[in-house]
Amino acid sequence: ASRDVCSGEILQTQRRFDLNLSVPDYLRMIEMKTAALFAAAAGLGARLNGVPQNVQDAMHSFGMKLGTVYQIYDDCLDLVGDEKKVGKTLRTDLIKGKLTLPILYLLMDATDAQKQKLNKMLLQGEPMDTSILAGIADYEGAIERAVKFAQNMLDEAVAELVCLTDT
Repeated sequence: ASRDVCSGEILQTQRRFDLNLSVPDYLRMIEMKTAALFAAAAGLGARLNGVPQNVQDAMHSFGMKLGTVYQIYDDCLDLVGDEKKVGKTLRTDLIKGKLTLPILYLLMDATDAQKQKLNKMLLQGEPMDTSILAGIADYEGAIERAVKFAQNMLDEAVAELVCLTDT
């Protein structure tokens, strides 16, 4: 997990401002950076408790999916959250060149003119607040699409838990 987290951080740094980043690339990065820790915690917890291998594998998979969902949700909060409620500085991912799932969806759905405007803002580091983003493509739809993706993965994660006994 430590190796994966470090490799994921390096990969994310290398892919900053990379407008060719794909959704599978993004998912792989967050699996390495965040989900690997969740998977290690869930999988090792099962292993230390001596449960059968199939349960250990299911718990590892549960942790991987839950960690991925957590990161997607955190990425959405970075764009639309309220700093007072969230308790941390928001809207920093784009400034740092981190393309997250909602932004990738926004880029995929944008017209050519909207993509050019968004690409220019990303590459030139122009300030982007939600009012600017709201005028590009279907910003709210991109957020909703990312949340729906996360919800579906969360449902998959919960399905991994059917192997557990009722305790």
